[in-house]
Amino acid sequence: MNRKISMGLAFMMAVTLQSPTVFAQQIKTTDTKTTGLKNLSVYTDGGETTINTVEEGKKIKIILNDGKIREIYIDGNKVAEADYPKYEAMVKKILAQVAKDREQAEKDRQQAEKDRERADRDREMAEQQRRGADLNREQAEQQRKSADRDREQAEQQRKGADLNRVQAEQQRKSADRERQQAERNHELAEKQREEAGGDRKHADRERQLAERNNELAEKQREEAGDDRKHADRERKLADHDREQAEQQRKDADSDREQAELDRALAAKDRETAAADRVRAEEDRKLLDGMLDEIVSEKLVEKRDDLKSLQLDKEQLIINGVKQPDALHKKFRTKYLKNQQGRIQYNRSGSSSGLSVD
Repeated sequence: MNRKISMGLAFMMAVTLQSPTVFAQQIKTTDTKTTGLKNLSVYTDGGETTINTVEEGKKIKIILNDGKIREIYIDGNKVAEADYPKYEAMVKKILAQVAKDREQAEKDRQQAEKDRERADRDREMAEQQRRGADLNREQAEQQRKSADRDREQAEQQRKGADLNRVQAEQQRKSADRERQQAERNHELAEKQREEAGGDRKHADRERQLAERNNELAEKQREEAGDDRKHADRERKLADHDREQAEQQRKDADSDREQAELDRALAAKDRETAAADRVRAEEDRKLLDGMLDEIVSEKLVEKRDDLKSLQLDKEQLIINGVKQPDALHKKFRTKYLKNQQGRIQYNRSGSSSGLSVD
């Protein structure tokens, strides 16, 4: 049988059925594509591969064993082995399409894996941003409290400087009064000396006393002036501290606003992730309902028998078999979210894939 197949066809079968993509699906897999060939499906179980399609209005079925053609059926009629060369061009076309579809399926799987990894990275980045926003908000709050303490301390220093200035002014006035009193004492002593005449010594003592009082008053006045200068320096320092505290408060307010923006962004990212989870859960429930109804409609005996499913506005295909229009309408009305949508399900061993548009 195999000697009647050309070398070109044998090479194409080897490439199509021994590629890494095929070996990755050799445990009971079914692939269904709508291409130039109608309803092309490939089912592989161990070393045996079955290909079903429609070519020029005819149902074609090809069975290969370890990459070699074992049987060919046209509209359910088995083709004689001697007639295989007549269908060489058709078999080449079908195998080429199988290879092309599987290559595209592998690319789609790799892209889906990349999308999932990117979603994981985005979710991790959103979590890091949220933690960063919380940390910035805590730091801003600490800076605000520190600025409030600095402002209170500056206010206390200003009040102390004002009090020192008042005290210095009071001391200056007291020194002026004492100086005036000393001058009056001096005048009185001079008058008493003149009046006493011979009592000059007594007058001199009074004068000296008055001079000492005058010197003491002058010294107190100078000290009061120094206190006033010190009070002015304290006031300027307090004003500077108050300005610095106000600037720190503004910086803390700015940091707090930025922290709020970061927190809002992180919250939005969390909402998006939650919406994605809700959608995934809805898709899972939708698939569960469809699987239960497919079993109840006796389209398959049990869930595990469902290998592939495709539902869109045009048709319903289960395990490579197009279903009646009435059943298609029922499933389309019940499960499609919109008339332009599409549901596609594939199962391979213990893994399965679901796409809902």
